[in-house]
Amino acid sequence: MEDKFRKKSFTDKDVQASDKGVPVKFVMKLIEKSPYYEDLCNLMGLDDIKDEFIEIPGASKLLQTVKAINSQFEKIDLDMSFPELSFTKTEDDGKFALIFPSIDIETGEMIEGNKIIAKPIYSARSDFFSGLFKMERYANTLLEKGHDSIVTSNLEYLREVYSKSKTHKKKYRLLKDNDGYYFRAITSCNKYYDYNNNITVFIGLIALHIEAKTSPVKFLVKRCEFNESFIRIYFEKEESRPIEKVGSAKYIIEVSNDEVKREALKFSGVMALIFGDDKPEKGELFIKPKDLKTSFLSINHGVPPKSALKALEKIAKYKEREEEQFQDLSQISKINNPDQIRFLIKSKVDKLKSSELSKYKKEILTELLTRVDSIYDLLKLMNKIELIVEDIDAKEYLRYFLHEVLILKE
Repeated sequence: MEDKFRKKSFTDKDVQASDKGVPVKFVMKLIEKSPYYEDLCNLMGLDDIKDEFIEIPGASKLLQTVKAINSQFEKIDLDMSFPELSFTKTEDDGKFALIFPSIDIETGEMIEGNKIIAKPIYSARSDFFSGLFKMERYANTLLEKGHDSIVTSNLEYLREVYSKSKTHKKKYRLLKDNDGYYFRAITSCNKYYDYNNNITVFIGLIALHIEAKTSPVKFLVKRCEFNESFIRIYFEKEESRPIEKVGSAKYIIEVSNDEVKREALKFSGVMALIFGDDKPEKGELFIKPKDLKTSFLSINHGVPPKSALKALEKIAKYKEREEEQFQDLSQISKINNPDQIRFLIKSKVDKLKSSELSKYKKEILTELLTRVDSIYDLLKLMNKIELIVEDIDAKEYLRYFLHEVLILKE
């Protein structure tokens, strides 16, 4: 996959010292073109706070990142039935591509003689074939073996099947940049509401600003992971709490969004373990439960705006989740034999086959050869593993993985 589509990230180390936050008015610009602008402004009480300053260090870097992504790609959503599509090979690499009739975005009418050739990216090709009588594996295998003509013939046969049915109409998300068009994903024509990355950043910053006004809590942007259709922001509380035999921990509110997948907007809790305050090497480790108790707000793309906006009232429930997760951390101090946990990790890694961590298996197992005699040594070892894992999706999987072994001992 081209580098411009890979998930990227920045951390608080990339934030300038002068970045103390942003004015509320700057954040409002993120949603000024949204159909939900008025509703969001009313819900969040923007009239009362529009002249205020959001004191969240890293917020300016966050806005700059979102604006840069928005300027790189134009997002186009086309409602198309299968018979309206055709298929070809791209000129640059000879790969399978879809041909869409060109549409006037304002009127929704086809532009005669014009067409859009869009190369599938991410899992779009597999998702497309999966929706055609589950022919994903069959078609992908043929394409990989160079038998494009067989795939095209099958698709032409299906054109006749779907010409007699009105049930195969989909919304296709395309991306456009200076290099051309890309087929990004398939969404629903009937039940898809565009809760996009701009809305996510807006809600995250405004909600935490309001929270900081009503309590002494302060947040900073600890980390952000993103691409053109996805964002995950880690807002860390500045206050830390002691954890026996570990050091301390900070609670992080993770605000995430995927514009084209199941969950559109989600608020979750992550713990940052800080260990080695009294040691030569200090470290930090993110861990996250897999179960639902970590999440206190989740809105998918099929939820109507009125219900979605009402659900935002649940953001305040993060305090309940925070206490639950701090209670979980007490389990770490009950580890009597840290080397048993190392052995457990080694056993689980040995069994990895197709998870996101699989490609790092050899390097991780090499690190796990070293015996550990204390909880500090164990956390230091886990920190080394975290540094090995570079892929953003694999890092997310690792956070669940470490929670399982540290807290659940399984």
